[in-house]
Amino acid sequence: MVILLFFSIIGVCGKIMIDMTNKVIRKGKWFILGFFVFINSLIVFESSLPGYISSQRSSFITMIASFFINGITPDQQPDIIEVTGLEVKDYQQTAVQENSHYAIPVGVTRHFTVQVLPLEATNSNITWKSSNNEVLRVTSGGYLEARQLGENIKISVTSESDQDIVTNFYVDVIPRPAPANFEVNFDTSDLMVGYSRRLMVELDEQSQREYDTSLLTYTSSHPEVATINNYGVVNALSPGVTNITISDHEKIYSLKVVANPTPVVKPTAITLEGPDQGYVYGYTPLSYTMADDVTDPSVTFISSNEAIAKVDQNGVVYGSKVSGTAIIRVYANADFHVYDEHIINIVDVLPTHLTLTASSSEIIVAKKVTIFASLTHDLDPTLPVTNQEVIFTSSDENIAEVVSLNGQGIVLGKKRGTVTITATSEANPQVTATIDIQVLAIEVINEDNVQSFSGYIRKAVGHFFLFFINGLLGALTFILFIKENLIIKGLFSLLPGVFFAGLSEFIQYFVEGRGASVFDVLINIAGYLLGVICMMGLTYLTNRRRAQNLRKLHHG
Repeated sequence: MVILLFFSIIGVCGKIMIDMTNKVIRKGKWFILGFFVFINSLIVFESSLPGYISSQRSSFITMIASFFINGITPDQQPDIIEVTGLEVKDYQQTAVQENSHYAIPVGVTRHFTVQVLPLEATNSNITWKSSNNEVLRVTSGGYLEARQLGENIKISVTSESDQDIVTNFYVDVIPRPAPANFEVNFDTSDLMVGYSRRLMVELDEQSQREYDTSLLTYTSSHPEVATINNYGVVNALSPGVTNITISDHEKIYSLKVVANPTPVVKPTAITLEGPDQGYVYGYTPLSYTMADDVTDPSVTFISSNEAIAKVDQNGVVYGSKVSGTAIIRVYANADFHVYDEHIINIVDVLPTHLTLTASSSEIIVAKKVTIFASLTHDLDPTLPVTNQEVIFTSSDENIAEVVSLNGQGIVLGKKRGTVTITATSEANPQVTATIDIQVLAIEVINEDNVQSFSGYIRKAVGHFFLFFINGLLGALTFILFIKENLIIKGLFSLLPGVFFAGLSEFIQYFVEGRGASVFDVLINIAGYLLGVICMMGLTYLTNRRRAQNLRKLHHG
């Protein structure tokens, strides 16, 4: 198309030059000579311009040419690259096989990833689906949240562009197992009768979610000296020495119990108080009271369901990622028969406001734009919204499709037009927001090829076309001033073209931000040579036709 346009321009210019030539010849050949000198002066002047000015000139010409070409050519159709397969990997980056099985402890989140094949597929959007979101919730980003015990939960990963391309696997949500590797923090200094001490199993943050330390077995070699319960609480009963061991742990901890010179006062009652409601990912402090004269006032806090609520040994309840009800108990370490409990309801932090922003309000067909969603609420600002998932929909999927991904909307343009993208909170469907996206057609000259097109324009206009005009004028000048035959005139007219073609590049070699190129010299000569050939050809045809007319007139 560009080549055809170029030769069309040449034809128009040729006709104009013929008409101008006839008029100019009548007015005087010196005007032609002056114009030829002016063009060569312009070439020398342009060659001496700094690089940044030359670049601005090229950008302007490119913009004008792009506008013209895009205005007269139809919209380009994108090359659609179809999806051929999905490569799903588990949290250990091992390929997931079709219908394979996995086990995830309750309260644990596993991240699975997916790669659309081929990598350059036009629509790489995918969707995740769980057969039971109450047991195993899956987010749009492939995060699998084990919420309750359950078996054979089907997870489907599907290509949005081809629903037949899908990978299925199954997950069992199992109880958390006992830890196998852990460190122990236990003070083995002498313990006085009537007092207690707790053996603490230490795990990193990830292992605390993965394992249940209450499943460990604790043993005292001399229970008459000191006992230890399932929570690792040691009670000193009488003077002596005992060894404390833990299942699947090699170390043995020796503890010496010494006599207490004062009477031992054991607790008889304990009271636990605090709010009845907490929030997912929020902190809720509880408080307890017992008699002031108790010898050992230390306590142990236990949660009935750590997947819903965890409690530290200061009585602060932390809402885990799942809403629900948990029983928090506080035990007197001196006597675990003395305890109190508090029921706390952990609720989700629901969003009340939704705002949308887009990386761009315009996209080109076959390109993508990301819409970012921000969910907020009217509660304590330190609390995050529990469920950040947002469902995005398009008002016209023929113009643009949208897929949800970790609270973001990925919009794929399909054809020219404007769509309204609606975002809805998954946790609170009453919270919505909209944003308009304009889809632009693919133009012949676009952001993907404008740089190469600019280079082409520089060569075609700044070198070839300019020297083509110079060649027309040069040939016409020698035709008017030399009395020799047409071939001799043509050969003489080549000399200034070759000279200025090399001179312009020689000057550029010394100009800041520019450089010289032998290839550009050849382009200059080629443009000039074509101009000379065109002018000589037009002159030959004009002379021949004039001669034929004279012969007809003579014989007539």
